[in-house]
Amino acid sequence: MRVKCIRNELTSDEFKHYGLPEQDYYLEVDKIYNVYSLTNRRGFNVIDYYSDSGYLSFAPLILFEVIDNKVNPSWEIVFDTEDGDSIELGLKPIIENKYYWDDLIESEPRVSEHFQKLKCIFEAYSEIDDIMNFKSENV
Repeated sequence: MRVKCIRNELTSDEFKHYGLPEQDYYLEVDKIYNVYSLTNRRGFNVIDYYSDSGYLSFAPLILFEVIDNKVNPSWEIVFDTEDGDSIELGLKPIIENKYYWDDLIESEPRVSEHFQKLKCIFEAYSEIDDIMNFKSENV
């Protein structure tokens, strides 16, 4: 799944409406991002993406336009009622390992190395359609 950033921040009213703390999402308008997971919490959609600050980050889906809705075949789905009925769809290590994010932010070596490998594979997969749909200019 790939998305294109259409705006890089929520309005103050949107932050309040969704119950989010005001923050910077480190997004570049018109840039295309690979989606590592999609979470729906009580009707509110959030994605995980690799931010321009160099970290796996999250942002509300309303900041993006979905340009490729095909999900990676290795994505899994997790139903979590612990935090109030959420559904997560994404890469297993990210959505099933409770401390993956924390370890990645703290640069835990095993997790950082794992994520870099995961990122390379994931990015290569997301380009398959571009490669397979290539057309020569002379055709």
